[in-house]
Amino acid sequence: MRIQSTPPSSSERTALKKWTVLVYANGDGEVLQRLAPSVVRELEAAGSDPRLDLVVQVSRQQKWFDAVTGDWSGARRYHVQPHPDAPPVQREMLRWFIPPYTADIVSPVDEDLGDVDMGDPKTLQQFLVDGIRKHPAERYAVVVYGQGGGFTGSVLDETTGSVIDNAELAGALAAASAQAGQKIDLLAFDGNLMGQLEVADQVRDAAEVMVASEGPVSLGSLPLDLIAKDLKYELADGKDVSAEDLARWFVFEARYQPRPAAEMMAPTLSALRLDRVGDVKAAWGDLAAALRSRVTADADLGEALREDIRASRAFVEKGKGTEPYEDFRDVAHFAETVLGDARLSADAAVTAAARRVIGTLQSAVIDEFHVKKLENAHGLSAYLPTDLGHDMPATFFVPDGWDPTHAYGETGVARDTVWMELLNDISRDTALRERLAALGVPATVIHKMAKVGAAGLAAARAALTLASKAGHYEAYQALRGKQAQDFLGMPAEVATRVGMAGGAYEAFQGAARLMEAASREDIANRTTMAVDGAAEVVTGGAVMATMIGMSVAAASGITAPAAAVAFAVPIARAVFDLWASRHDLTRAFEAAPAQRVALDDQEFYVNPVLEALSRAGASGPIDGRLRKR
Repeated sequence: MRIQSTPPSSSERTALKKWTVLVYANGDGEVLQRLAPSVVRELEAAGSDPRLDLVVQVSRQQKWFDAVTGDWSGARRYHVQPHPDAPPVQREMLRWFIPPYTADIVSPVDEDLGDVDMGDPKTLQQFLVDGIRKHPAERYAVVVYGQGGGFTGSVLDETTGSVIDNAELAGALAAASAQAGQKIDLLAFDGNLMGQLEVADQVRDAAEVMVASEGPVSLGSLPLDLIAKDLKYELADGKDVSAEDLARWFVFEARYQPRPAAEMMAPTLSALRLDRVGDVKAAWGDLAAALRSRVTADADLGEALREDIRASRAFVEKGKGTEPYEDFRDVAHFAETVLGDARLSADAAVTAAARRVIGTLQSAVIDEFHVKKLENAHGLSAYLPTDLGHDMPATFFVPDGWDPTHAYGETGVARDTVWMELLNDISRDTALRERLAALGVPATVIHKMAKVGAAGLAAARAALTLASKAGHYEAYQALRGKQAQDFLGMPAEVATRVGMAGGAYEAFQGAARLMEAASREDIANRTTMAVDGAAEVVTGGAVMATMIGMSVAAASGITAPAAAVAFAVPIARAVFDLWASRHDLTRAFEAAPAQRVALDDQEFYVNPVLEALSRAGASGPIDGRLRKR
């Protein structure tokens, strides 16, 4: 693919717009095909004007039902125009889950590209170069929307299996910079886990400012509609908006989303000066060298370092098969943890280096936001495993060419510092796998045993969920005045006993939620949490009572009333949860800045409806996928 790279002439620059925002929205995925079209609608809430150009390349994976819904697939480019009657947030929320997903876009299609590989860096590069050539401006922002995986890459195209690694991303940005005749002013990631030192180091020469999240993001994540409006209004007032100004608005709009929208959409977000990332990397390297010197001199300090790593802020829950992401840890919090550990900080070189890490990061961070649940997040993570080289693939069979280090050695941080050597020095496999290996069990067999064990735990959780479903099914039969029925091959008498266990499980979960609501004064919306917990307790108890009534003749009189409760309470709870979800999300999208309140010091409970919505928009893992390019 031939890329044109011709900076605008001096005469062309006299007619430049103030900003051009180029959004690369990858919808080539099972989930993202529903969500990516919303990027265009969000930007239409502001739209382009004489000072601002908003340009989008958005793709959507083809689905079998497109012929019925009228949705298009492939990739299209839009020069985004203002929507004369932008849809309210309630309708936009429906578009995330109910087709047609591409409806209500009013901007004309600039170009229909057909099927393209969005995970190919050449596709991104061509979009950026074309966008800058057709929409010259004084400043440029690039937003990359799609799955993210930190140093493992971003923009997974699930149709082709391609991923843009960070070196390729830097190359695409460099070509765009050449076309613009200047650095890209702002690079923003609307995807998981890209607020990482290894990522920032890779792109620091191609952009001035980077906006990204240390943790996972979900659904629409970054409120691009509000950010675009902020930029448009400021430019209309004649203000000179710098890259740092725009970066602050990204963080501002994340911070002031009324809770619990922030908890599920973008629980962390930070803006970084990329010209200062080199100082952070140098200090990070000095810390690795000082720590390695200590560990080499005293092998027992290896365990101390492992403990400090595990005590540092992580962003992905451990044990969910999400390697290497669960080993992404906050850079500054790790340095603070080392400073607080007398076993390591007694060394002057370690102390000095740790303090430099904190100081250089504070200088690099323009602004950052995190919810209270993620306290000790400071704006930038790094890969800090205690088991480097021992990770197993998510698949049952080990794929050809599997790299248990996830190609960490190819990052600039690994090449230019001794972090990889230090991590190799202290890393250990799990105690069980070490014992199996010592007995001569092959690594492939150990891997399969671990997968079987994990499957067993998952099966146990699934069995409890199935038991709850059995209880509700039999309660439905009782509500219809019928006897217990067979359920998924289980005889009726077995289904009622299983259903009783399911009711007990549901009641137990509700009691735990209710007790937490009563004891956690730091949860701002604990009333919602208590309502959900109480509803689960009552529902579980009603299911148990129904099963007893169906099984014991002497208790048959309680069957119908208990069954009625088992159905009425969940319906009432669902209505309450839907109302709460709609209320919170409406406020999150529509509240004016002056009416918002930052509640960084409070934790918010996310009710099951919001939690389900969040999971529905979550990105899957990138690492371990085969790249088909």
